[in-house]
Amino acid sequence: MDKPSNAFTTDEAAKIIIAGIENGAIHFPFLQAFDQEKLQEFAKDDFRKRNLSGVSREKAINEATDNRFASQLGFLARMDALYLLSLRQMLITGLTEEEAKRIIDMAASRFM
Repeated sequence: MDKPSNAFTTDEAAKIIIAGIENGAIHFPFLQAFDQEKLQEFAKDDFRKRNLSGVSREKAINEATDNRFASQLGFLARMDALYLLSLRQMLITGLTEEEAKRIIDMAASRFM
């Protein structure tokens, strides 16, 4: 089967994605959803349930927040990487007319 006419080379796809990120047209949707305040509240609630003898409450909360923060950010970064890889793959393989129509119809139905 022939490549759709809207397919790009791997270099072109990389340039499109980089330009989109640099000019703000492509965002990192999962990382943007990260809520640091919510994470800190979760850590505080977790430590309210623990025995903190010998450790300052502030230090314990900061350590837990840092650990959870890194873990949460790692997960979100992987999700955003999958998003970018999917975008790259779509740019390289292109879309058939049927796929493009389906995407346009789905997007249009959300605004109606």
